[in-house]
Amino acid sequence: MVKHLLFMPDGNRRYSKKKGISLKDAYHQGGEKLELFIDFFLLENKWDQLTMHFMSKYTHERTDGSLKPIYDTLIEKFIELHDNNYFANNRLKFIYLDHSYKLPEQLEEICKDLEDQTRNNPKIVRNLLGYGLETDEKDAFDFATDYQEFCELRLIPQIDLVVRTTEMRLSKGPVYAMSQAQMILANKLNPELERNDLIEILDQYNSLKDYRITTNPVHTAV
Repeated sequence: MVKHLLFMPDGNRRYSKKKGISLKDAYHQGGEKLELFIDFFLLENKWDQLTMHFMSKYTHERTDGSLKPIYDTLIEKFIELHDNNYFANNRLKFIYLDHSYKLPEQLEEICKDLEDQTRNNPKIVRNLLGYGLETDEKDAFDFATDYQEFCELRLIPQIDLVVRTTEMRLSKGPVYAMSQAQMILANKLNPELERNDLIEILDQYNSLKDYRITTNPVHTAV
């Protein structure tokens, strides 16, 4: 069975205030968690899919000055990984989803290049850069001829584990795909996460395996 993790990073702005550093520096440190999660879950522990909930469609409406540091961080990180052939060398398929249509041109260009470079790779790194739950649902409904096709047309498949930092909010995420997921809160700000935190998260997830199997047969093979 496919094992799919959704990570919802949160707390970059609070980290900026806590440490007395710029938003740019806080988001830069937070951006390093992409590789941390890929290396630990997909490469080391052989999970199949990672979805990074970087931005919802509504994040692009912010007026507090945090959008540019987010865009700049993503551009710098994706260019770095592209130039290092990180996704290609690790047989990772890069996907990005955006319903906002407000991404900076440079960010969209590097995302398209990464998709082209990695389209035939088996493991998936799905990046939500302006995901709209309502848009996803409506598009699937408009094109589906029956319920089964409606489910298949949704953009994000069933999630097994949701990890969020600081607080448990769904933040306009893919709630239908989370319906059977185990949800674990990491009581840290996103830039503070370390590998040991991921070890604890995975141990907690694995410790609940018998409970998941007993209460919900969908998890029998997980």
